[in-house]
Amino acid sequence: MKQHELDTNGWLEYPFNVNGINFVSKLSPNSDFLPRIKNLPEGIFESMNRSAVLDLIGEGRTRDEMIAKLNYANKYATQAVIELA
Repeated sequence: MKQHELDTNGWLEYPFNVNGINFVSKLSPNSDFLPRIKNLPEGIFESMNRSAVLDLIGEGRTRDEMIAKLNYANKYATQAVIELA
């Protein structure tokens, strides 16, 4: 089941875990956000991603429910997405 409509081949990947579930944040190498993300202290971007997943998906969801929530959250994405790993 798709989590977005973008071709993310060649994008930078930042894996992270939320309550035992593996996710990956993907950023376009041309993203406007990339220079700021690279300058964050270690662990901050991972923490931001965990917070985003908890805010967008919540806890106790089935895999299909998580994918549906990610598909909705990533719907208008152009430079960054979050996926189940």
